[in-house]
Amino acid sequence: LRPRTRLAGRPFALFFRLEERLARGSLTRDRSRAILTIGPLAVGLAAVVALGAVGQNARASASAWIADVIPGDVVATSIRPIAPDEDIAADLALVPGVERVTEIATFDLAVDGRRTDGVAVNGADLAADGRLVFVAGDRDAALTALDEGGATIVPLALATRLGLSLDQVVKVAAVDGTNLELRIVGIAERTLPGRGGEGMLVGWTDAIGSLGVAGADAFAVRFAPDAPATARSDLESAANLAALDVVTLDQIQGAIDSELARIFGLFDALALIAVLAATRLHTAAGIRSLHEALCFLEAYPDDARVRRVAVDVGDTVAAGQ
Repeated sequence: LRPRTRLAGRPFALFFRLEERLARGSLTRDRSRAILTIGPLAVGLAAVVALGAVGQNARASASAWIADVIPGDVVATSIRPIAPDEDIAADLALVPGVERVTEIATFDLAVDGRRTDGVAVNGADLAADGRLVFVAGDRDAALTALDEGGATIVPLALATRLGLSLDQVVKVAAVDGTNLELRIVGIAERTLPGRGGEGMLVGWTDAIGSLGVAGADAFAVRFAPDAPATARSDLESAANLAALDVVTLDQIQGAIDSELARIFGLFDALALIAVLAATRLHTAAGIRSLHEALCFLEAYPDDARVRRVAVDVGDTVAAGQ
């Protein structure tokens, strides 16, 4: 262990000679303690690296998910359900350069007594826009059946979790207390996001007639290839008249990235705390008594304390490689 710690400490000795000698000495005095310290440090640093990779993959998956399922270039959201007879979708469709407006509603579903997310959408719009990648079922037939009623398209993750299969009939609690039977006409790799995750897709006939959906809470807007440069600003003006907020898919992706960064940042912080805790325990254990440890910490200036921790981490991890 001594040659390895001496080699690992050389880069630190160029700048922090005293701290390097203290760290190297504490490593070699008690090899069993050094091994117990190297273990948590290695695990903590590996967790930081692994969480970084998982976070990057999660962001890439979220980006692909949004692009695969949203039938539009921008999304106009509402703080209240907008009923079909308000003709908001028709007003947005009149904006020059708008090719298609797709009404979307998110709500809760009770499937065979289990809560899940539901999304009401027009199947013809999804078909025309080329959205959804199917892993089971015929795509065109499934999207047509969705608009006819009595059908649903489920995401692969939900089908796996609940044990659902193609052509299976599931019972969904209707607003009048009865059960609405929906046949699974397709299983998609991804579906539109609901309130808590990917949702089961149902047609507007079932959503309004049986499930108590009051109206759309979002409108996906697709611009024509030859749309004028003012199409976006004209759409925003029309949306503002209806109290709608227009966001792009990039903005949605940015919000998802920020949330994922916050979550994975918390895990990274916990892993780093574990690394620093292991280092401080290693340093304190090298001093023979609690009184000496407290005197050591109080006597060390703040910047020197930081240098000692950094050298401890580098020396210990390098020695463990």
